[in-house]
This record gives sequence, structure tokens and C-alpha cells, in this order.
Amino acid sequence: MFYNFLRGQKFFTTGPSRLNNCVMKKCKTCCQTLPLDQFYAKRKECKSCISAHYHATKGLLKGRPTYEPKQLPLERTCRVCNLTLPITEFYIGRPTQGRKSPKIETRCKPCIRLYYQENKETILEKARAKAPPPKPRPPLKTQEETRNRKAAYKRRYRKENKLFYLRSHIGTSIANALSHKGHVKRKSTVEIIGCTIDQLREHLEKQFLPGMSWLNRHLWHIDHIVPQKLAVTEEQVYQLNHYTNLRPLWSTDNQQKAARITEEVKNHPLYTKLYTP
Repeated sequence: MFYNFLRGQKFFTTGPSRLNNCVMKKCKTCCQTLPLDQFYAKRKECKSCISAHYHATKGLLKGRPTYEPKQLPLERTCRVCNLTLPITEFYIGRPTQGRKSPKIETRCKPCIRLYYQENKETILEKARAKAPPPKPRPPLKTQEETRNRKAAYKRRYRKENKLFYLRSHIGTSIANALSHKGHVKRKSTVEIIGCTIDQLREHLEKQFLPGMSWLNRHLWHIDHIVPQKLAVTEEQVYQLNHYTNLRPLWSTDNQQKAARITEEVKNHPLYTKLYTP
């Protein structure tokens, strides 16, 4: 309400007002003072009142008569077999707006099933004619394209995930060692090394030399303390790839060591177990 000093009149308004530094407005319908964000632009009714009014008169706004839903009958007579059956033996459609009751099929379920079995091909042919054309399938990729795509994914994933890189490196190393001896890898990598990949990573990190990290992985190798080339049988290849025989070593030192049997190798318990008579 505001007062006009020039004419001495009082006016009531529903326009915006302020309450606790918040712009407020009074609804014309429910007479509640609400924040301004509860009103549409240039509307005197709040959003709740507009929504309630729309849903109450939605049928009339669309030119459709509204009816109270009628109760379904308990029985119905099939127009094909002329049997009076319970209403549950008939298909009932969904209730739609503007109908006094949902649509009930005039044929019973057994008659509809029998008609479908007798005219199955005709019904399916009409359905295929009405159906939209199928979307064109992409051309099948060749085996070489699929192999190249998987290889590119693995190369990219090795750079992102160090554990995957470590697993693939150890697994490839074991497979190559077995193939050189004329064998095939028949066990999983985790089963051969005797620990999980996380435990292997911790085992290698404990033996890191000064300056080593996973960021300069290209500068150091995963060395076999007892060289793999000493293995003769398939079982010896598995034993030499146990995690206790693995350690990080600078690439230059590993290349100088090669497959020589040093004092460190002779003193290793695995060498003593396999090659000492």
C-alpha cells in the first residue's frame, strides 16, 4: 500500500516489495507474498497457482470433454466364440483422456491367440510393411583392422596406467622366454610371479636405486637376478620369473651384466636350489 500525497488517496498494489533485502511480490490468487522468482514475467499469479489452474482445466483447454472413469464390468461376451467369460480373459487398453472407460477388446484372449497362429505370416508381413526401414549397418572391419585397433588401444593404455604396463611387460617377457625354449605359456602372469601386480610394484619400489622412478621407466630394466637364459625346462622358466628373482636395474648395468654368472648370482637361493648338485 502507498499514499498519494498530491491527491490524498491510498492505493493497494500487488507489485514488488522488499523484505530482508529480498524482492517480494503478492500473488493475486492465493494472496501470499512470495519471492520474485516464484512468478513468471508480467504475471500477477504465482507459478503454483498457474500450474494448478492449468491442470484443472487441461481437458477443456484442449477441447476434450472430461469424464469420471467408469467401473469395468465383471463379465463380457466374446463376439467370436459367443462365450461369456470374466473380464480378465479380455485385453484391456490403457485409459486415455476423453474416454468414459478404457478400451476393452471384443475378442477373448484364446480367440486372439488362435487367430494369430492361423494368420501368423500375413500379420507379420503387414507389420514388416508398416515398419520403418532398418538402419544401414556399418561395414564389418577386417581382422587386421581389429588387431591394429586393439594394439593402438593397448599402447595408449600402457602410457596412462603403470600397473597395466607392468603386467603386460612381465607377461610378454615370460611368453617370449617360453617360446624360445619351445614351450607355450599355460599359466597366468599373477600365478607365475607368485603375487599380485600391486605387490610386485611395491616389491620393485623398495629396491629402487637413487634417481629411479616410474617417470623414467625407459632408463631402467626389470632384471632377473638369476638370468632367464639358464632355464632349460618349462618349470625352470616359471621359477626364474618368481617375484623374488626380479629387481630394478639401470639399463646400462643390465646390458653389461647380460647372462653372466657372477658371485651375486651364485649366492642367490634360487640358483642354489636349481643348479647346485
